[in-house]
Amino acid sequence: MTALISRPLAAALAVVPAGAGCTSSSHPCTPSELDGACASGHTCLDGACVPTETLCGATRLDGVCGSGLACVDGACLDAALLCSPTQVAGVCAAGQACLQGACVLATSLCGPTNVTGACATGQSCLEGACVGSALLCSAANLTGLCAAGQGCAGGACVPECDLPANVAERERWRAAQPALGVRSKPTLTADLGWASLGDDPTVR
Repeated sequence: MTALISRPLAAALAVVPAGAGCTSSSHPCTPSELDGACASGHTCLDGACVPTETLCGATRLDGVCGSGLACVDGACLDAALLCSPTQVAGVCAAGQACLQGACVLATSLCGPTNVTGACATGQSCLEGACVGSALLCSAANLTGLCAAGQGCAGGACVPECDLPANVAERERWRAAQPALGVRSKPTLTADLGWASLGDDPTVR
């Protein structure tokens, strides 16, 4: 961020010497006269005359600011408040957000509208929320988290109906069919404690 501020300011200083264009009756802009006079179309900034058109403002959203300040969306802000490696929750321009000290597009972050978006290091996006990656289902965490409607089996997220326990329950239910005959789904559900029998054609 500092480089972006210093280059336009340095360029501006190189174009117009301090005090250039001042009248004999005025106090020229110098480091000791921070509000001194400059030539037409120039402004005294930190004791040096710079082209007014280069200054941070509504028409120059990344323009020049005074020492210790940075231009963000046309406003000069304290540079210490900006997003940086030492200010990981700092200020970014409109439409951006600070992620680990870097400004990124806000729409790229994990959230309700981007369920696979970016999270901080050591985290992963699960259904729009950043959670610790170590908490997710994996070969190292056989009981880890999965998305809704899924369960962790052998370190992989699978539909809940394909989980070993549920598969075994379905097989138990099917094995009971010859003895039970064709019965209603509510009755079988109550008998077997099985909440979801799917679309088995023998159940009405």
